[in-house]
Amino acid sequence: MSDTYATGPMRAEMQNTSGQGPAFEAPAGIGRLNWGAFAFSWIWGLGNRTYIALLALLPPLNLVMPFVLLFKGDKWAWQNDRWRDLEHFRTVQKHWAIAAAVVYGLGAAFFVGIFVVAFAVLASLEPVETAKHEARTNPRIAEHVGTPVDVSWWFTGSVNTEARAGDADVTVYLSGPLASGTLRMVSVKRGDAWVVRKIVLTLDDTGQVIGLSPPSN
Repeated sequence: MSDTYATGPMRAEMQNTSGQGPAFEAPAGIGRLNWGAFAFSWIWGLGNRTYIALLALLPPLNLVMPFVLLFKGDKWAWQNDRWRDLEHFRTVQKHWAIAAAVVYGLGAAFFVGIFVVAFAVLASLEPVETAKHEARTNPRIAEHVGTPVDVSWWFTGSVNTEARAGDADVTVYLSGPLASGTLRMVSVKRGDAWVVRKIVLTLDDTGQVIGLSPPSN
């Protein structure tokens, strides 16, 4: 195995300085952002003989070291470990980066999935469905925003239930040909039934707040 590597159009040979410490100059192409080092920190450090990465195990250095490794890891890995040539080094670091992208991608997908499921469960609760139904069918709302009334899938607020009691304060977002706004509905649970206590329509453009009569229970 040759102890040299080639770069550039002239394929000029240079001495392989990998694994010989910081006293030897790193070749061109070493020093890029190392996303594998950023993502895996001390695990990457063990795999690349860059043991300073173990500082990532110590709080509060664990908040800083991933960013240090992002900028310095490439150079340190070249200096601390022995590589066949520059191409071998770049291939291994690319694999670390791909692994980081896969792990972070799966993690993001998992948390997004949890959020979607939780939101869907909340959206199916009776107080939320009642608020959306009221936004679509209340004639006074139609007078102010126009018809048809479009109710967004997004909502905010809270729904709390415990045995045969509970309370809810839900805001849904709506719009029509004339205006857009929010509908806030406050309700309480008595036994198995929800009773609406307060309904307020707020128009976005004017800020006008309009109290509406709760539906008959």
